[in-house]
Amino acid sequence: METLISKEALQPNWPEQLGSPFDLLLLHKLRRFHEKISSDQCLQKVVAERAPHLLQPVTESPHVQLFFLDHCISLLVLLKALLDEASTRCASTSVQGVPPLPPSSLGVLQQKTVQGLLQFVVALGIYPNLLPGVGVPLEKRTEQDALPCVASPVPSRRHRGLVVSVRTLLACVENVALRNLIYHRHLVDLLAALLQLCYAPVRKIPGFDNGDEHDFDMSNHPSISSQLELSMKKFRDQQQVEDQALIAEMLSDRKLFLADLQCLLENAYQPLVVREVLLILSRSSLQRNEVGSNPERVPRWLKRVCGQLLTQCLLRKEGLSRVLCGVFDACSVDSSGNIVSEKDWEKYGAFATIVARIPGSGQISPEGYYEKLAPQVAELLSGSSTDKVTFRVACGITGAMLEAQPCLTSRLLLRKLFQPLLNCMLQEGSLLDQTEVIATENEIGSCVELVHKIVCNIDPGHILLDALVPIFPILFEIAVFTENTVSYLRSLCEEILSVVYHSQPSDCATSLLHWCLFGTEGKPSFGKVRPDVCIALGSSGGVEALHRSSLMGDEEWAARTDQMGLVIAAIFEQGASKDSAVTFFLSLLKKLTTAVAKLSSDERGDANISPTLQSELNSQELRQNLVLLHLVGNLAQDISERLLENAASLLQFVVETLNRVIILKAGPESTVVSETTFFCLTLLGLLIPNEELRTERHRKLLQECLPILGILGASHSSVEMRNLAQQLQVAIATQGVAGLPADKSGQRPQCSSGSSSVNSSTDARAYLALGEKYAAGYGIRATTAEVSRQGHASPTLANQALQSTTIVEEEARQQTPGGPGSSAFEQVWRELHDGMVPIRGHAFIGLRRLLEEGDAETLGHADEVLEACQAGIQEEDSYVYLSAIHALAALVERDLDGRLPWLAEQVALEHLSVEARLNLGEVFLRVCKQLGDIAPKYRDLLVNCFLGAAKHSDPVVRSSAVSNLGELCGKLGYSFGTIMQEILACLRGLIRDPVNHVGRASVLALSCILKGMGPKLFQVMPHEVRDIYRDLKQIYQTTSDDVIRLQAQQAIDELSASTREFLKAQPQLEKQIKILGLPGQ
Repeated sequence: METLISKEALQPNWPEQLGSPFDLLLLHKLRRFHEKISSDQCLQKVVAERAPHLLQPVTESPHVQLFFLDHCISLLVLLKALLDEASTRCASTSVQGVPPLPPSSLGVLQQKTVQGLLQFVVALGIYPNLLPGVGVPLEKRTEQDALPCVASPVPSRRHRGLVVSVRTLLACVENVALRNLIYHRHLVDLLAALLQLCYAPVRKIPGFDNGDEHDFDMSNHPSISSQLELSMKKFRDQQQVEDQALIAEMLSDRKLFLADLQCLLENAYQPLVVREVLLILSRSSLQRNEVGSNPERVPRWLKRVCGQLLTQCLLRKEGLSRVLCGVFDACSVDSSGNIVSEKDWEKYGAFATIVARIPGSGQISPEGYYEKLAPQVAELLSGSSTDKVTFRVACGITGAMLEAQPCLTSRLLLRKLFQPLLNCMLQEGSLLDQTEVIATENEIGSCVELVHKIVCNIDPGHILLDALVPIFPILFEIAVFTENTVSYLRSLCEEILSVVYHSQPSDCATSLLHWCLFGTEGKPSFGKVRPDVCIALGSSGGVEALHRSSLMGDEEWAARTDQMGLVIAAIFEQGASKDSAVTFFLSLLKKLTTAVAKLSSDERGDANISPTLQSELNSQELRQNLVLLHLVGNLAQDISERLLENAASLLQFVVETLNRVIILKAGPESTVVSETTFFCLTLLGLLIPNEELRTERHRKLLQECLPILGILGASHSSVEMRNLAQQLQVAIATQGVAGLPADKSGQRPQCSSGSSSVNSSTDARAYLALGEKYAAGYGIRATTAEVSRQGHASPTLANQALQSTTIVEEEARQQTPGGPGSSAFEQVWRELHDGMVPIRGHAFIGLRRLLEEGDAETLGHADEVLEACQAGIQEEDSYVYLSAIHALAALVERDLDGRLPWLAEQVALEHLSVEARLNLGEVFLRVCKQLGDIAPKYRDLLVNCFLGAAKHSDPVVRSSAVSNLGELCGKLGYSFGTIMQEILACLRGLIRDPVNHVGRASVLALSCILKGMGPKLFQVMPHEVRDIYRDLKQIYQTTSDDVIRLQAQQAIDELSASTREFLKAQPQLEKQIKILGLPGQ
């Protein structure tokens, strides 16, 4: 064997008649091998008895590689037979109790020799005969170069060479000493060859009964030794075989190899099998990184078969853990040779999706597949020895299963995991268990710890968080019970509740907490805690669920109310969003308004309800109202600063407070209601001009104030309150343009100024005290029939408020400059203050026409028109702000020297919103298009404005500025002079901006400049052309954005066209007339 695998170099005087140098080397090795055998009598005797064909002399033949393969196979078979005989003669006794080394074991050097022989068998017998795309080449797994092996052109020789090589390896697997060498080095080669022999497409024989190709019988399966002898005889037969006979032989071998493949898959180490199958599937990815290589794709039939094999491995006992082990082993090293760490666990997300996907072969139903998979996933999740990466992959599998089959996953997997908690909840189709202990301390503790571990190892938007919503109520009950204890479950439950709550949409999360607190606003996905469950402390710091024998007393209920407030505060304190607490607080205010209205309407009670039942209902409602007031008081102290920082939330608070004011309005003697009314109206006056409330949703919320303000303006006892309500009604009806309450100096209050009638610190203290005032003024105080009638706002009063609103809107229209008249400007000005969006948009169009026509009255009110246009470009409706842009551009064109610098200053303001800044940039561009020949006069002003905006922190503003800069360059005729360097430096710097939109706009602007200059490019900026070309070429080669690459290619094409035109410029023919001399000289 050492002679055959020894490393020798070719001699320069060897003949070259046989062909390739590799064949000459193999022939030389064979001759040396025969010389060794001839010189050793003992070895010659052994070979003559067991492999006499090896004694035949070596002749020069074109089939040297096949002849060398025959020698390697024969030596392996001989070695395997000798090792088997040595194992049978092994003595069972040992010296001094130490087991002796088995005679069949191999030393390190011997293993290396056998490994070299196995590599020759694989290189000469297997890989030249595999189909394209099958297997992993040796040079991809070893540091040695590929052997120049050539496949035989005869199909029968290729098939028989592959068959005899595979059966040789299968025969060697039966020996323990050789099995490890094959499994650890050449299992992927053996599997690839077996898969080709068993599943590769074979042409059918017409008129021949092929039967079932993949049917095999293990009982009548012949031994591998007998099969190997027959295969050797066929391999040494050099006769040609017809196609039909070859196909019949292939089908016959296929049935035998199917049994061998099944036996190999069952006996081999499963993670090793999974790893090798994945390597077979990753052949194309291994070749993709090679420069200049054309990777061969894995055949479809091989992908299908490998998928079936992985599914079989997965559905075996402990199959998922073994498959994971094989996947981790196969993916432990990336394409660059680096070890994959735990931080790269997201790479296994695709594997989780594949595992959860039901096989498409139709051999197993979805329920059957999940019944076998769910227990394995549950074992990985609940196992104490599961590492972090495996647990995250198990969570990913669970999430993928929920996305594919939510009902099956919940029933087969999640119910098993959360069974202790589900026992404490009402379940469909199950009776209440009357046992004393519903869930033990150990069961609840393990379940809560598992839920906490899941929450800590998944992303915030993971689908598993939605699956935890049904058990949210019981976790809330455990958190409430353990709030004032030292139980270790308190912090775990609070963190779980916070993560689950903040993962849900705002409406759903609010309804979930209302369901846990009051038992209202429930949804089908919300679970309900059993009424007979009582949470009690355990002996080990946990809790247990017991059967409740009596109802909850008043003292226990009062303590539970305080604990619920602490749990709610802990949920919002641990959450990342600051607005969630404000949203929940506003929902409590809405519920408080509903409760106050119900108390006012239900004073007389229902005569059809018995007194006992009425008393129980009143007691339950009273408890809910007390809990509501307690929560409002606690949250009012915690979220006061957050509420004052958010104008939209503050507006909702004012609306809900005014609704309760209407219900509880009792006249001038009610000091609490009067102070609350004045406070809310003052706050509403500060909120109307706020820019944050320009959206459509907030406008609808402001519109809800109109009937309330109409009621207050028509029926309040205080004259000051009525006037203030009417002024606010006018301001809301005109969207803040007219009618805002003015202070003593006549100026409108601004939201950002600090000179409001109520000091900010005073407002904060007053707002903090609102919770206590609500409890005294709105909550549970007995109300009279008169207050009830006023609270319900009869239809007559509602009609009065509606008529008042209509009159106020008409009065607001009459407050415009000049009043109604025949003037075109007056008509346009009235339409600008209309509440309908289309009318305001049409008014800006009419205003633009008046400016273009040079209307004297319109130009006389230029400042007022400028303010109206400035407000119009900040509208959300596109019809309005686009019309305002045209009108403002027409106004600026009338006074370029005065208005254009003002427009540049407005663009540079920091407090300006992104939308308004973009609209002002559009105004700039429209003005530039109308400048014409006088554009160079304002060149520096315009360019500096866009260059300053190009440095803005917002990527949208930067991309808009760069785009406008490119358009400006086109309109200016590309005559930049000294500022050319600054423009090019800005564009070349923004090309590498991390935001794709900015890079796209920069490349596009640069392309426009190159296209506009044409051949003059080399006259204007000859020194910058090379740097521009290098930058464009680098961006094209390095960027991953397809749009930037396309635009860079277009810019390069423009530069190339300009270069060709400049170099190939045709000389101009000129006719010159020269006077050589004047007459008379």
